[in-house]
Amino acid sequence: MATPATIEKTRSSGWLSNLIHLVKELAKSMKATLPYLMGWTENHKEVTEEYPDRISARMPEDLPIRFRGILNNDISNCSGCKNCVSACPIDCIRLETEPGPEKNVSWVAVYDIDIAKCMFCGLCVESCPTGSLQHTRQYEGAVLHLRDMVYSFGRGWATSEMKEKWQSEQISKEAVDLERAKTRLSPVGSEFKRLLKEKKE
Repeated sequence: MATPATIEKTRSSGWLSNLIHLVKELAKSMKATLPYLMGWTENHKEVTEEYPDRISARMPEDLPIRFRGILNNDISNCSGCKNCVSACPIDCIRLETEPGPEKNVSWVAVYDIDIAKCMFCGLCVESCPTGSLQHTRQYEGAVLHLRDMVYSFGRGWATSEMKEKWQSEQISKEAVDLERAKTRLSPVGSEFKRLLKEKKE
């Protein structure tokens, strides 16, 4: 049976061993941390970047190749097919079209992208058949008002003068095409083409 003196001795030795173990573990951790804090190692460097400090901040050329920045639409190549609108999962693209200067080509009157809603998934870019919609390498979009986050690329609604001009151009073009078709199908036109071919030979 253990005496009170033996129990007390065991308690004191256990406390001392715990303290020694604690000091050893603390020394191990400080061995890795202290040189970094004091700048005694090459791993010590400044990691805080002040925005918009262009020296330390990321530049567009520093970004990954497949980086998805703010969307841009080259409206001159946009066909108004609305594939991007259908592909967008959060409806951040608003597109409105009307008949354009050519028969089967739409006039993109309104093309708005709400960048505040956009999650930069890239589905709209992948679905664009003409390649007019692309992600830029621009990532800075801070504005004072939320309405300024809507980027507009549309051409605007066509005026009555523009529509009249397009209509007259289409009528003239259709008349020329019809005349060419008649000439091509008529016996005189076939003979004329044959003589022209013989003359070239």
